[in-house]
Amino acid sequence: MKKLEQIPKKEVFQVPEGYFEELPAQIRKKIDADKSPIWYGRPQFRIALASITIILAIIFSVVHFSATELLIQEELSEISDERLINYLESADISLVDIIEEISIDEDTYLEIMKENFTFDSDKIEEEILLNLLKYSDELL
Repeated sequence: MKKLEQIPKKEVFQVPEGYFEELPAQIRKKIDADKSPIWYGRPQFRIALASITIILAIIFSVVHFSATELLIQEELSEISDERLINYLESADISLVDIIEEISIDEDTYLEIMKENFTFDSDKIEEEILLNLLKYSDELL
C-alpha cells in the first residue's frame, strides 16, 4: 500500500481565471434579481384589501342590524295590543310623547290629534274657572 507521501501532488481541480474576483458580483446580481416586491407589499394589493375590508364591514353591519330589526319586530308582534295599551297607561306616557318619538309628517300628526283629543269649550271653561278659584284662594 502506498503511503500518502508517495502519492504525487498535482492539482486535480482548476479554478477559472478571475473566478473569485467575479464571485461577489455574481452573487449580488442573483440576490438583486430575486428581490422582486412581495405581492402583499404592493400598493394595489393594499388598496384592494382595504376596499374588501370596508365592503365586508358594510355587509356585516347591514345584515346584523336588519336581522336585529327583524327580531325586534317579531318580538313586538307577539305582544298583544291590550298589553301594550296597559303598559303605556301604567307608565304615564301621553299620546303626545309617543307621537313626538315617532317621525311622522305634520298632516298625520294633526289627524291623530283631532281623532284623540276633543276640545269641548264648556269643559275648557270649567277647567279654567276651577283653576282660577284654586289659585285665587292660594294668592289671598
